[in-house]
Amino acid sequence: MALPLAPQAEAAPTVTTRPTPEVTSMNVNPTDEDLTVAAFGSDVVIRRVYSDGQWHWNRRWANVTANLGPNNGSWAVPLTPGWVSDTASIARNDVTYTRTSPGTAERFADLRFVAQGAGQYEFFDVSESALTWKDREGNWIRYQLKPELPNTGVITEYGNPLYSHKLVTDDLGRVTEVIDHFDHSLVTFTYLDNTQLPTRIEDYSGRSVSYVYNDRRQLTEIVDVRGESWHYTYTQSANSKPKIASITDPRGNTTKY
Repeated sequence: MALPLAPQAEAAPTVTTRPTPEVTSMNVNPTDEDLTVAAFGSDVVIRRVYSDGQWHWNRRWANVTANLGPNNGSWAVPLTPGWVSDTASIARNDVTYTRTSPGTAERFADLRFVAQGAGQYEFFDVSESALTWKDREGNWIRYQLKPELPNTGVITEYGNPLYSHKLVTDDLGRVTEVIDHFDHSLVTFTYLDNTQLPTRIEDYSGRSVSYVYNDRRQLTEIVDVRGESWHYTYTQSANSKPKIASITDPRGNTTKY
C-alpha cells in the first residue's frame, strides 16, 4: 500500500547572532548593526546610524516625501492617493528624484522621478495609490500613499524579482512588523510614545534589543540580544547639534570621542 506523501515544509527563518551592537563604521557618524535575521532572499538587518544629531534606524525604510515645487502656489494639491500632478520632486533619505514626465491629466497620470547626479540609475514610478522606487539591479521598494499623511509615501514592501518582504506600519507611518516571503513574522517593533524611537525590537524567536532614552530623548542605553548593556553620552552645546561623547561597553570600557 502506498503511503501518502508528507507535505513539503517551508524553511523557517534563521537568527544570526553577533556581538551586538556590531560597529560597522566608527567615525563622525557611527553605524551599528543591532540584530540580523536570515530570511529567504535577503537578511533583515536592523542597522542604526548616528547622523545630524540623532540616531536613525534602517534609513532605507524611511518614508519618502514629496515637494510641490516653487510655482504651484496655494492651489497645489498635496501628494495623496490619486493626486500627483503637482509633485515636482520626491526625496528619499538624502537623494532627490526630479520629475521627468509631465503627465497628461490633473488626476493620476504616468509619472517618473529620476535621481539627480551623474552615474545614478534610480527612479520612482508613480501609480494612483503608490510610489515604487527601483534600481538597475531590479531591486524595488513600494510606498503607499495615505490620505492622513499627505506628501508622504509610507513603505509597505521591498524586494526584487525573486523575493519580497512586507512591512506593516501604524497610523504614524512607523514600521511595526516585518513579514517574509512565506508570510512568516520576522521582526516586531515597539516605540516610545508617538516618536520614531524604538524601545524594543524583537525577532520571531524571542531575541530582542531594548533601547533607553533620557529626558532629551537621546539614546543612553542599549540592552543587546545577549542581555548586555551599552551606554552612550553626548556633547551638549547651544550652538551645535549633539555628538556622541562616549560609548561604554558591557565590560566597563569607555571610548571617548
